[in-house]
Amino acid sequence: MIDVSCKLKLFRPGAKRYARLFSGAGVYAAVLFLLLLNPAAFAKTIIYIANADSQDIAVFQLNNDTDEPLLLQRYAVKGTVMPMALSPDNRRLYVAIRSEPYRLLVLDIDPANGRLSPKAVTPLVDSMANISVDSSGRYLFAASYGGNKISVHSLNDAGIPEVPPRIFATGKHPHQITADSRNRFVYLSVLGEDRLDFFRFSSLVSGKAQATETRLAATFPQGAGPRHFVASADEKYWYVIGELDARIHVLKRNPISGKSSHLENHALLGAGSATKPWAADIHLTPDGNFLYASERTSGEMSGFRLNKKSGRITPIGKWKTETQPRAFQISPDGRHLVVVGQKSDHASIYSINAETGELEAVQRIAAGQNPSWIEIIRLHDID
Repeated sequence: MIDVSCKLKLFRPGAKRYARLFSGAGVYAAVLFLLLLNPAAFAKTIIYIANADSQDIAVFQLNNDTDEPLLLQRYAVKGTVMPMALSPDNRRLYVAIRSEPYRLLVLDIDPANGRLSPKAVTPLVDSMANISVDSSGRYLFAASYGGNKISVHSLNDAGIPEVPPRIFATGKHPHQITADSRNRFVYLSVLGEDRLDFFRFSSLVSGKAQATETRLAATFPQGAGPRHFVASADEKYWYVIGELDARIHVLKRNPISGKSSHLENHALLGAGSATKPWAADIHLTPDGNFLYASERTSGEMSGFRLNKKSGRITPIGKWKTETQPRAFQISPDGRHLVVVGQKSDHASIYSINAETGELEAVQRIAAGQNPSWIEIIRLHDID
């Protein structure tokens, strides 16, 4: 039952005009009325930050009205914790440990408060730079940057990886591995060879794929170092961040063949900049209107507006942020962006202007030592 002692403080601006309709015992009616108007008003935003050197996951609840974060938990792990991935229903958090012994932690998410608890531990074949779960929640993919390989784990009904995984050799320094939403293709950025590869999903998960079945989705200029990528909502366009050239490469994707062609690219660093490029992360807002990217050497976030019809992007601004921003994430409601600094050990929380895409710093919190990955959920969104 909802605690009515909070009365109408929970509700978004504009709720006050409804307060006159209710008084005394009628607060229950007010709660139900406003909940029907805006169910998301009761959703809790939960932030998970992986801290590689302090070897823990910091769990914060973000107050959607005041933008204030509350530390709920520091979940201790043994080892260098970095990449994380959520199950499609947001009930589990998968966490890769990049120090020996390499392993994957499966953590349950409490649907009431977002706290983490242990569920299972599975060995990994190498130090994994990236992990992801397909849209069906039945497969977990992992890419080893140093091991030049990928692995595929089937997930059982409880979401626990089955062993042994299927293992495939790749080009030099694979970085991100992600399936498209329809599970037709699995894409892999190969940073060390300046290309984006893909497999047919069915061949990869069945274990029938061979090295010769790796297909070329796109090539990049020499030394670009494609690292992370995101897709537009209709998956017609890919946005790839080059780690070594600090550029956003915009690709047009053929959903039938899986191949892509280049449309344009945009520099994250200013013309003539003496800064050595070292770009890191890239994300889209849930509505697909804005794209953001982080650049570690400059300590900057860059923002772009998307043209959904053409796929092209237009710069909207740059913002100084945490030192060496390796990772950031956008909240599922698109209202907040959270970025962590590997060298600052802090996280900055920004509000996103829904009309302009402008970032406004609203909070700064101590994250942990060497924060390197972020995931964000709303408890309202747990199935």
